[in-house]
Amino acid sequence: MTAFLGKKNNANSKVATVGGIDNSTDPVTFAVTTGEGSKFPASNFVITIDNEILLCTSRTGDSLTCTRAAESTTIAAHSQNADVELRVTAGTLAEYELLSKLHGMDFAADDQTSDTYAITLAPAPTAYFTGMVVKFKANTLNTGACTLNVNSLGAKTLKKNYNSDLVTGDILAGQIVTVIYDGTNFQVLSIGSVSIATGAEVTTGTDNTKVISPKALADATLSKIGAAYETYTVTAGGITIGNGSITGRQFRIGKICFFSIRVLLGSTSSITGAVTLSAPYNNAVGEVPVNVAFQDSGSAQMPGCGLIIGGTVYVLAIKTDGTYAGQGTISSTVPFTWANTDQIMINGCYETT
Repeated sequence: MTAFLGKKNNANSKVATVGGIDNSTDPVTFAVTTGEGSKFPASNFVITIDNEILLCTSRTGDSLTCTRAAESTTIAAHSQNADVELRVTAGTLAEYELLSKLHGMDFAADDQTSDTYAITLAPAPTAYFTGMVVKFKANTLNTGACTLNVNSLGAKTLKKNYNSDLVTGDILAGQIVTVIYDGTNFQVLSIGSVSIATGAEVTTGTDNTKVISPKALADATLSKIGAAYETYTVTAGGITIGNGSITGRQFRIGKICFFSIRVLLGSTSSITGAVTLSAPYNNAVGEVPVNVAFQDSGSAQMPGCGLIIGGTVYVLAIKTDGTYAGQGTISSTVPFTWANTDQIMINGCYETT
């Protein structure tokens, strides 16, 4: 079933080919009475000669090319001047009924107690074909991936969004479901429920089964822009923190991270070597400079410098022993002798991976 049959009213003529039509040539080309070929469609129509039905695949003027013994009739010889008629046959009626039913989205109710849906159409299709459209009333809610079996032709997986399995609740009990066969699966054209992500879920960004409404997008964006920093655990190197503290705070919009770190030394704290502190996330590229300041509890604040490399902040002092300022490694006495309540303060903004 690839196309509807050609149609014309009162199409009839006679075999004009001298000697008629033999009982073996298939396909066969023969002529009808001169000037009467136009009574028939241009192609794809059935004719009856005596008791044989032939499928005419093409017509050029008065010349018809046909395949033989259509609709289970028997190939036979036909004499010159035998009647050639375009009749309504049982096969054409069956084809039109089936095509109009199936292309008209034939309907049946599912009677299963699970989401292996099954229906029986009448008239019954003999095979699935690409573009076949069906609708059915689901008896149960689906609980994940599911199938549809039409007239016991075989269970076919139901898909949404071209090739995604259904999730629980996509089909509701009592819902009318429209599907189209794509040659492998039934693609669902009607989904029962759509899950809308909340602003918080959009912010988290881990659920790929829900859709985003404009409100949820606005909520998520505004919550990020106006959000307070969140704390994170900082891993330190070159510091024995003792009874001091290290506080990391950060928030991220997309791939852009804003962060700060505050190291407060206690009476049992010490700087033991080059100081490193973990950033909230790995940086996307290269070395990223960040702001560093040192607070000496016994004197004024002084600047330092820092670089994020591979997600680690390297804390450096600024040296002024040359023509230009340079970088120096932190130690127990650089940039000053560290003591109780001294601080290292860091903040920055960078692109994460």
